[in-house]
Amino acid sequence: MKKFNGTDGCTYCEHPTVSVDGVRKYPIILLPPVPRSDELIKQKMIFAHNSNLKDVIGIKGPSSLMNLKHFDLVNRMIVDFMHACLLGVTDLYTTIILTNAKKKYYVGSPNKLHIIDQRLLSIRPPNCIAKISRRIGLRQNG
Repeated sequence: MKKFNGTDGCTYCEHPTVSVDGVRKYPIILLPPVPRSDELIKQKMIFAHNSNLKDVIGIKGPSSLMNLKHFDLVNRMIVDFMHACLLGVTDLYTTIILTNAKKKYYVGSPNKLHIIDQRLLSIRPPNCIAKISRRIGLRQNG
């Protein structure tokens, strides 16, 4: 299976993805996406292998896990927690609170951004952490 940031990379459903500025996004869609099932994933693995396709809706080909008798390829797979949950949710909420000027929770004014920047830049992580805090205005998608 593809990773979460790949085309059709959701572990649980066949939610289509789009590329926006080189970043894979899961857009809001009108109809609920088709849920994945253990049996359908196995069928797509075999089909992808037999047809020599690069992938079939995010399924690249057979996995040795498909041969484990009591292993469910949907419900036993671990989601990439950092990318799927932490980074995506953090970016979403940051965008929401910085861009909705008419809402109570809005913190995108120059005065509040200055306070946020001061706090971010005052964080001193241990030397073993290579990535340091940056100004809020330097966000990739912000």
